[in-house]
Amino acid sequence: MKRLLVLFVCLLTLPFFMVQGQELDSLTQAFRTKPSVATATQLVEQATKRGRSDLAVSAYEYLAHQNAKYLPALWESYLRELRLDELSASLEKQSRARKAHHATDLYAERLHALRRLMGNVLWLEVADTVTIARKQLANYLNGQGVKVFSCDSLGLGFLTERSDRYIRPLRERPEAPVRLVYGDLLANQPIPTTLQADATIITAIPDSLEAPSYPTLAPDGITLYFSAISKHGLGERDLYMTRQTASGGYLQPVPLGLPYNSTGDDLLLAFNAERHLGYLVSDRYAPHGMVSVYRFVYNDGEVTEVPSNDPALLRQYAMLRPYRITQRADVDYTALLSQQTAAQPAHSSASHGAFVVAPDLIYTSREQFHSAEAAALYDQYLSQQKQLTEQKQTLARLRTAYHQHSGSDADLIEMILQLERQIPAARKALRALAQEIRQLERPHR
Repeated sequence: MKRLLVLFVCLLTLPFFMVQGQELDSLTQAFRTKPSVATATQLVEQATKRGRSDLAVSAYEYLAHQNAKYLPALWESYLRELRLDELSASLEKQSRARKAHHATDLYAERLHALRRLMGNVLWLEVADTVTIARKQLANYLNGQGVKVFSCDSLGLGFLTERSDRYIRPLRERPEAPVRLVYGDLLANQPIPTTLQADATIITAIPDSLEAPSYPTLAPDGITLYFSAISKHGLGERDLYMTRQTASGGYLQPVPLGLPYNSTGDDLLLAFNAERHLGYLVSDRYAPHGMVSVYRFVYNDGEVTEVPSNDPALLRQYAMLRPYRITQRADVDYTALLSQQTAAQPAHSSASHGAFVVAPDLIYTSREQFHSAEAAALYDQYLSQQKQLTEQKQTLARLRTAYHQHSGSDADLIEMILQLERQIPAARKALRALAQEIRQLERPHR
């Protein structure tokens, strides 16, 4: 019934958005034909409402040229579109003019963070996207097998698969800051709306991460994801990860990278391990009041970096736009999304040897290479990729053992730390090898 309700709402709103889209196209054409402050202002307003930040950039550039007060809005649009070179040039120009030092410093900090993250973009294989009203998010996720519940203005809470534990945002008192709290539930026990004596506050989340909410647990049962607001974040809300230790506490949260985080409002990351699907919820490129749910392939926590140093390619993967760039030609995503359960992972990127040659070209076998030297290095690439996957799987097992047995096992801790040092180096070597393969293959395309 809940699925039917969400579908009904989407069908009702579809004609409205189609009309809005036609109006935006006409306004864009009018601005390109004869730009003016009036048409630029209207274009910015309509493009923002429709989540089309790509169309707003040129209008902001025009407005900023007319009046410097539009510069922060222009810089924000550059960030949202990951047009980092343009942002850098504009900030440098303002810095030379000795204007808006405080504002330029803030944007320079975000620019530096994004440049660093662009060197480590993860491959999120998106099956499809669904755009829904933000207030319908809980209904939609529950229909997908992810148990969440509304916490009113504080966001959403999370229930484990057996509904025997909850994690939710709460205030100890009305004027107190929001905290994430977890506790156990008995059968048919209602979810507490106030802090209970047997509940636990996750104190590892620092005060600098404001309004933490939208918590979810990974299938391993110890990895916690949530979103929060930070003045050092990329956008409004950023996604963070922490892990529970053997003593029951949590480690210091760390922000996720691209494309999980963006310069928009990134709310939630959840998983349905049985269906091998993950869900990334964000308002990036969504119309006002709506969110986009990116449904992606989940293979038991396997994470693959985009094996490229090409800025244009990395930008597309980081933005998930178009999301089909992340897909592979040999996968039936419609069948994947329609299945209710799956005994085995849908597929494994590593086992199929998927290799990104260009934004619109992905090889899945050695025979597709035209360069013999590139094909030979591809064999080496697969070997190193397999080794890296095994290292990550070993690290995951060691972390689970650390949680289940003893946090004071010195040998176990040393093995974890050693792998945590080796894996980044292996990733860097794999990216360098991929770039060499791509350069050898490029003349033959």
